[in-house]
Amino acid sequence: MTFRKLSFPFQERKKVEQALPFELEEELIGDLAETAYSVQIQSTTEQHSEALVLLIGRKRLQQLQKLCLERDLIIKNVDCAAHALYRLKIFDDSTTIETQDLFQIYIGSDESFVNTIHEKRLDEIKIFPNQIPVILQKHFPTENLLAAFLQSFAKHSDGVDNADGDSEQNEAFIQLKEELRWLCAQLSLYLRIKNFSSESQIEVYGIFGPMIKWDGLKFSIRSFPLPEAEAFAERSVEDQDFMGASEGSVKDGILTISQTDVKAPDTLEELLVEAKQRERSDEKTLTSDDQITTTPSEEKKKNRPSSGNPGVY
Repeated sequence: MTFRKLSFPFQERKKVEQALPFELEEELIGDLAETAYSVQIQSTTEQHSEALVLLIGRKRLQQLQKLCLERDLIIKNVDCAAHALYRLKIFDDSTTIETQDLFQIYIGSDESFVNTIHEKRLDEIKIFPNQIPVILQKHFPTENLLAAFLQSFAKHSDGVDNADGDSEQNEAFIQLKEELRWLCAQLSLYLRIKNFSSESQIEVYGIFGPMIKWDGLKFSIRSFPLPEAEAFAERSVEDQDFMGASEGSVKDGILTISQTDVKAPDTLEELLVEAKQRERSDEKTLTSDDQITTTPSEEKKKNRPSSGNPGVY
């Protein structure tokens, strides 16, 4: 996914939508026909507007559609974490943005970005490509529990050498810390470029968010092991006990599904046809459920002899 922010000398949404493809063709290196996009249009002044555009390759979108349809799901909208995080803040009635600028910083296992919210408007999404996803994919299998990984990482001392203990794990943790230090430097530089002031507000999200700190001037990585590592370890043990207790029922559910599963469609078109058939089937089911049927208890009431009050049953 990529983002583009475009400015237009008019505010009418219809005009913006008409001019948008021509502006995107100038912005993109590839063919616009191979890209699907959604747009959010915001007025900036009396005669100008901005369009924040989210773009995704059509092939990638078709892959997502196929993946979802195989699981009896239908994609109705493609969103991104950055925009979802912005909406979570703006449409939360329990919180208010009292500062001039709000910076939402996200450092996760998949991506890292900063949302700049100016006067309750999403002004910019800045993505910071890094090696964290590559390191995690290389050294930590997907079957490992997230809690177990975070527990080990939080307890990893800064002075541990690669030769100590599990050398591969130590190397991965050292690489992760280096990436976090690099991200801290990039985030600090970005905030200076955006004229961060004491009136601005910072919020940090993501599984790696608690591992960095802000001192008012710059970001830096915290000292390891983290003080809260032991408390997190206790909670992780409870989670593992729960997972162990439910593992049997989960396996039974998986076996049941696999035994009754039918051959999946081979093409996206076949999947779309099957999805439409499922929708029609669901509509028929809902219609039959809505019909009022006579229950055995009601039959008894109808056949019950009348008492002294014929209008009362």
